[in-house]
Amino acid sequence: MNDLITIEKIAKIEGVKLRDDGKWTKIPKDACDVSECEDYYNPLTDDGLCFKLMVKYKIDLVNHENSTEAYFVKKYQGIENWDSVEDENPNKAICLAIIEANKDK
Repeated sequence: MNDLITIEKIAKIEGVKLRDDGKWTKIPKDACDVSECEDYYNPLTDDGLCFKLMVKYKIDLVNHENSTEAYFVKKYQGIENWDSVEDENPNKAICLAIIEANKDK
C-alpha cells in the first residue's frame, strides 16, 4: 500500500472530512510526495500524531533487526485475537495495523 493511500485510509478511519474543494481537511487529495505533505494530516511523518493513534488503538510494537512488527487486536467471530503487520517504518507499521484492525468496520 503506498503512503498516500495509507494516510487517506487512516484519515477516513479517524473521521477527517473532505472540504468543499475536494481536499482532505488536513491532507491534499491529489497525490503528493510524503515529504511535501508534512504540513498536512500525516501520521507517517508526524510522530506525535502516530503515537496518539498507537495509544488510541492499543497497538504494540516489536522492533526487529530489519523491520518493525505492529500487533493489534482483531476479532474473529466475536473472539479477540492478536494479529500483526510488518514494515521498516514503525509509523507505517502502526498505520497498517490500524487499517487492518478496522477493515471490517
